[in-house]
Amino acid sequence: MIAAEDESIFKYEVTVKRFWAAKGSKPRIPQTGSRLKTCVYGTIVEDGNQFFRQYDKCNSAFFLNYLEKLCKKCPKLILLIDRAKYHQAKKVLKFFSEHKHQLHIIWLPTGWPELNPAEEAWKLGKQDDRVGRKLHDNFTAFKQAISVYYRTQRFKLGVDTYLF
Repeated sequence: MIAAEDESIFKYEVTVKRFWAAKGSKPRIPQTGSRLKTCVYGTIVEDGNQFFRQYDKCNSAFFLNYLEKLCKKCPKLILLIDRAKYHQAKKVLKFFSEHKHQLHIIWLPTGWPELNPAEEAWKLGKQDDRVGRKLHDNFTAFKQAISVYYRTQRFKLGVDTYLF
């Protein structure tokens, strides 16, 4: 099966692009003032399955952990990934060569994020009122909202549609 993997950073901050305010009033946009963030790894498979996991950072150690879990869930994959530095770390490349019987890697061209359907999933999540456009009580509630969103939301993003 063909699958596309990507990751995105979610900042613990409200994203407001447009809003209404009474004429003459000073608009007030809620903010956390925090620099906290979380990283979500996600894979969308051509058969409609999807696999999302949340980590503290985007780096090779967390990416390897994600890949191990992905391989348990999907034993045979043609995986489309971008050329992020941590995707090309020595440990990761070693993992790819050790698991070449279950993972075939296709590197997406640099500067073409529109080829990856997972990018659309990140965009939808960050624009959703339950995740990106809501001021959560605390960082834990924010992370929980992200987990619930990506666990329950079904993205109808055909991998083949993005490639062809």
